[in-house]
Amino acid sequence: MKTKLGISAGMMGAILYFTALFGGYVPLFIAAGYVLIKEENTFVRKAAFKSTVLLLFFSAVSTLLSSFNEILSIIGNLFDTFIKVPLNFDDIFNSIISLIKTVVFVIFGIMAFKQEDIRIPPIDDAIDKK
Repeated sequence: MKTKLGISAGMMGAILYFTALFGGYVPLFIAAGYVLIKEENTFVRKAAFKSTVLLLFFSAVSTLLSSFNEILSIIGNLFDTFIKVPLNFDDIFNSIISLIKTVVFVIFGIMAFKQEDIRIPPIDDAIDKK
């Protein structure tokens, strides 16, 4: 199947996942916005939605882990004590999350190129409801 741009649906899905990995928010939102507005192919539309949700999920997890030390600092200030995450575990966890994010987007990009999909129940259920 081809998209309105003339490229295969698998290629467009892979572009969306790799844009999420390497491009960041703005390029992904532009590409996903185009797909959701103009394209009729359900595979590509699912890839646009799933790549956006996954990027937002990994960003939220990373933000929560990064702010863990600050949250402990606020609690410590309230009780007039010093609390810190030992051995920079928050940095270690952020590195692990970043590695997982990279692996997930590479796998999803390769699978999308082959026009295959990995089911993520909460995301796919939200897509199927619509």
